[in-house]
Amino acid sequence: MKRIGLFACAACMVLGACVNEVEEPHQTEITLTAEIADESTKTIIQDESGVVLWEPEDEVKVFFDGVGSKLVSSLTEPARVSTFKGTYNGIIDFKEGFSEDTPLWGLYPYSEDATADNKSVTTTLTYDQVAKAGSFAKGMNITIGKSQSYKMAFYNVCGGIRFSLTQEGIESVTLQGLNDENLAG
Repeated sequence: MKRIGLFACAACMVLGACVNEVEEPHQTEITLTAEIADESTKTIIQDESGVVLWEPEDEVKVFFDGVGSKLVSSLTEPARVSTFKGTYNGIIDFKEGFSEDTPLWGLYPYSEDATADNKSVTTTLTYDQVAKAGSFAKGMNITIGKSQSYKMAFYNVCGGIRFSLTQEGIESVTLQGLNDENLAG
C-alpha cells in the first residue's frame, strides 16, 4: 500500500513538472510603420487632388503565422504615413525576421473576424455603407499589406466609384451589378 501511495505521489510530481514546462503565449509590443501605397488607397481623400491619408485612431489587424492582433494609429492629424502600435498575443521569433514563407500581413480596417495564413487574408466588407461627401466612409475601403519587416505599404483590395449629384432632393443612390453581381457599399 505504501508503494502505491509513493508511486502516485511521484507520478503527480512528474505530471506537475510537465505542466509547468509548457510555454505560455506571451504579449509582444509591436510598432508598425504603414504608408499609403499610392494616391488612390485608404480612408480619407484629402481634397480634390485625390491625396488619400491615414486618420487618427485608424485600426489595422496584423497577422503573423496565423495569429492576429489589433494595432492603433498614433496620429493626431491625417497623414500619408502612420505609426501603429499594439500588442501581439503570441510567440514571435525575431532572430531570423519575417520571410516570404512567413510574412507579416496587415489589414485595414481592423476586423476581429478576419483570419490569415501565410498566403492570404480573409475578411468581409460591410454590405451597407454610409456616404461621406468627398471621401470614403471611415473603415470602408479595404486595404492590405504584406511585408518582411515592420514597415508596410497598404494597397487597395476593392475599387471605388466617384460621382457628383447636382440635383437637389436626392435622398439615396442605389448601385446594382449588370448581371446581379453582389456589390458592397
